[in-house]
Amino acid sequence: MQITGRLISITNYRSGAKKDGSGDWKSCELVVEQNNEYKDKILLKAMGRAVDDVKGKENNEVVVEFSIKAHEYNGKWYNDLTVRSLNFPALYSDEREVDMNQEAEETPETNSLPF
Repeated sequence: MQITGRLISITNYRSGAKKDGSGDWKSCELVVEQNNEYKDKILLKAMGRAVDDVKGKENNEVVVEFSIKAHEYNGKWYNDLTVRSLNFPALYSDEREVDMNQEAEETPETNSLPF
């Protein structure tokens, strides 16, 4: 699934070593306010590289692809919304537009021949 909204909170940072000793793990929770009539808020879990991708990007527009899974605990069912990919279009679109629309300015120094 995919949602678009504003990243309003990054909480519950956690990290540790993997049980098998093959490296480290990290996770955090994101709250995204959807761009809809009711401004619904959704809590998502980010893991691995996605944790690094969101640092310092609160209050920015974000497009989140995520998966939904359910699990049972003590006879009750719970949903997990796990981030699969993140895109911050406002942070990167301006740079790309500038690069794509830059016109090469001709100056006498760049057009003069050395001989």
